[in-house]
Amino acid sequence: MTGTTETQAIAPHEGYSIEPVLSSTVSAEGVAGYSCVVTATELDGAGVPLVFRRTLELSQAQAAVANLTRPGTAPPPEQLAAELIGLGVSYVKALIDVVNNGFRAIAPTATRSPSEVKSRMGMSESALRTREK
Repeated sequence: MTGTTETQAIAPHEGYSIEPVLSSTVSAEGVAGYSCVVTATELDGAGVPLVFRRTLELSQAQAAVANLTRPGTAPPPEQLAAELIGLGVSYVKALIDVVNNGFRAIAPTATRSPSEVKSRMGMSESALRTREK
């Protein structure tokens, strides 16, 4: 299996640093896959900072199915990377907002598909809390 990793700097959001790390891999069988791990770390210096991480995983086949511009064809790697990072960062920002409204029992790690994250983006805060315990 071979792969690459790319880290991007994101401006802090509501008292948290956000760090997305994008990885792409190719299995021995030639199957490509992508993951974006987004880590949110509380910047407040008092006590132990809250840290949580969400991983978005996407296979080449899922990318091709989800491509609205050319269904059945995976988007170029640069477009795929930008969309995966953008979605992951938006989701973590939504979770930060929930945490800042008193929900500190958030799961420290979780793995989601991009379609699952998209469906959660429009949820109410209480629904999101239920799914993120």
